[in-house]
Amino acid sequence: MIDQTADQLSLLTEIKQKLEEMERNSWARNIEKLDIGKVAMDLRKARRELFPDGYFMGGNWDILLALDHAGRTGRKMQLADIARESQISENLVRRYVDVLMTDGFVYQEDDTSDHHKAYIILTSKGMDRMKQLFADIQTKIARLAGLFDTAQPDVANDDAVNSSTGEAG
Repeated sequence: MIDQTADQLSLLTEIKQKLEEMERNSWARNIEKLDIGKVAMDLRKARRELFPDGYFMGGNWDILLALDHAGRTGRKMQLADIARESQISENLVRRYVDVLMTDGFVYQEDDTSDHHKAYIILTSKGMDRMKQLFADIQTKIARLAGLFDTAQPDVANDDAVNSSTGEAG
């Protein structure tokens, strides 16, 4: 009787391993069917609908990403922080920030304890556009995930807390 139970457990383990292998193979076949170029074009189109096209030829996009991440994690960034994170010279960051300010995507907030320091922060318009873009990307990914009829690998979830920052205008 014990041998029969051990054989059954061994058989169930083997079946489970075969099913997992079949799921991995099915996932890989479906991934191969994706037209990654089309996905990239769709995401670029979504981005262009929310931001001026020229933003993605220079450092504006890197700066927007850095400021969005900083805002979602409750940090404020100075020009030097942005330059370091985006790997763009501070002088060039200043020029990009001027454009972003003119277009209403960021504003400058003076440090109340040190008037020589200023922070660059996304405006509500900038935050809304970034949120909408990321929502569009998530929707696209969810649609792609719906193509697959087998279990999918776990995807890490970014639990960064959204924080609201005051806005000067």
